[in-house]
Amino acid sequence: CPFKFMKTLNTYPYVHTVVSASANNCSLYRENHQGFKVYNHALRMTDEEIKIWKPEFKDYDHTSWTRMLQVTGGSPMQISDLQKKNSKEDYERETIDTVIIETRKFYDECGERRKKDISRHAVYCILCTPVPNPGSIVYDKKYSVLSGNLLKPIFPAVLVAYRNLFWDDLMEYVEKNERELLATCANQNVTNDVRGRLFELIVISRFQKQAVVSKQPTTDVLPAKVDAGLVYESQTKLPMPAQMEANSLLIPKNSNFPAIDLILKDDKDVWVIQAHVADHDDVEPTFRKMCDEQGWFDSFDNIYLVYLSPSPSVKESLTCLPATPTRTKKPRLSKVPKPEIQVSAMTKDDFECLRDIHWPS
Repeated sequence: CPFKFMKTLNTYPYVHTVVSASANNCSLYRENHQGFKVYNHALRMTDEEIKIWKPEFKDYDHTSWTRMLQVTGGSPMQISDLQKKNSKEDYERETIDTVIIETRKFYDECGERRKKDISRHAVYCILCTPVPNPGSIVYDKKYSVLSGNLLKPIFPAVLVAYRNLFWDDLMEYVEKNERELLATCANQNVTNDVRGRLFELIVISRFQKQAVVSKQPTTDVLPAKVDAGLVYESQTKLPMPAQMEANSLLIPKNSNFPAIDLILKDDKDVWVIQAHVADHDDVEPTFRKMCDEQGWFDSFDNIYLVYLSPSPSVKESLTCLPATPTRTKKPRLSKVPKPEIQVSAMTKDDFECLRDIHWPS
C-alpha cells in the first residue's frame, strides 16, 4: 500500500511526503487517515503574477481588467478556461452550469442531515459570515475552502451557482438573521464588497416579504405596491416585457447579473434598482444596451434606473449621476429618438418596507 509506505517514510527525521490530490466532494483523504495535514492553495494570483504568466493582460484597460477578475477571481485554472472561450459571457455561463451540476450531484448523493449542513454552509459562503464550529462542518470541498472560520469560494462563479441552488435557504437565513448581518456590516474589517452583497440581499428579502413601496413627496414616481417577488433565472438578459406581469417584483437569481439587482413593474412603467454602499460605476450604458436587446424602449412609457443606498452620505458620494436628470416620456410616433432612461438616487428611507433597516453609521 503506498500510503503505508509514505507513513513509514514520515517516521524518519529528514524525509517528508507530500501528497498532491484533488479534493473529492465526499471526503478528503485526511478525514479517514489521521496525521495528514492539508495545505490549501492560494485562492488567487496577484495582479503581477497574472501579467507575468499572461503578458497579453498587460494591454487590458481598467474596465476589462476588473471584469476579468470579477469572473475568474484570479484563479489560474479559471483564467485559462476564460481564454479558451469565445467570450466572458460564454465562460461565465458554462462555468456556472458546471458548478451547479456538480454541486447538485454531490448534494443528491448525501443523506438528509448532510444535505442540511451543505445548504447551511453554502449560505455562510455566499454571505461571507463566520461558520460556527468550523472544525466539524460538512461542506462542498471541491468549490470552497475553509479559511479560519470563513468559507471562501475557489472562484466567483461558485457564489452565483450556490445562490442559484440554495436561494430559498439563503432568503430564509437573511430574513431570520438580519440583525446579525447588519452587525457584520458594522465591522470595520469587512470589505465594501461584502457589505454591498449583504445590503442587496436584505433589500431583496424585505421586498419579497412586504412588496410595498411608498410614494413620498420627493419620490412620487414610485409604485405604491407590487406583488410578491418572482425569482428571475436568466444569467445576463432582462426579461422580455411580455413575460412580466402587470404589477410585479422580479429578482435576478444571478448575483453577477449586469447593471441591476431587482426590477419593479407597474403597468407600463418599470423601475430597476442598483443597491450600493459606496460610490458606484455608471451602469446606465450597460443597462441601456440590455433594454434595447429586449425591446423595453418599445414596450414601456417610462424606464427608471434607481441607485439605492443605505444612507444619505452614501447617496451623496455617487459620482455617476447626470448633472440634470431627464424625465422624457416614451414617444408614441415611430422613427423618433428613444426615450432617456430616467436616472436618480434614493436611500432606503424612500421605501416603506426598508425604512426600519438599522444600517450602521
